[in-house]
Amino acid sequence: DRSEAKHGEPLPDEVTAFFVAAQLQARMHMPTLSGQSLADLAQAFSVVHISLLSQILEEIAQEAANRTADVSTPALLVLLRSFLAAGNAVCIAAVQPIFEEIAGRLKGMQIHESEASSYMCVPSQGPQCLPKGSSFEELQNY
Repeated sequence: DRSEAKHGEPLPDEVTAFFVAAQLQARMHMPTLSGQSLADLAQAFSVVHISLLSQILEEIAQEAANRTADVSTPALLVLLRSFLAAGNAVCIAAVQPIFEEIAGRLKGMQIHESEASSYMCVPSQGPQCLPKGSSFEELQNY
């Protein structure tokens, strides 16, 4: 079956070939990548739906979950969005430690970061979405 972009349109063969080749480089360099680079990779791989890429996205999720304390808050927010968008079980499992790290940092977040967090889906008894525009206080209670 043909690979698709997130919005369902078929991807050109060249794009599919690029992402398949990129996963090899990502895997090789993953231990040395910054948190922002992990977030960028997660975002890129979560946008395309290529069955061959689910393994690399899971590896990125596991790496990110193990390094949450060393990743910047904006990168954690990108990781959280990307893994929730990917929707596979390993990525969803990685959301929990990332969310816990974000929750621990909440008081020190800039206003735009906490507002971005309020639009996320969070895992409390399974993924659950906060109502759009939830307040800072409501987010803290999750």
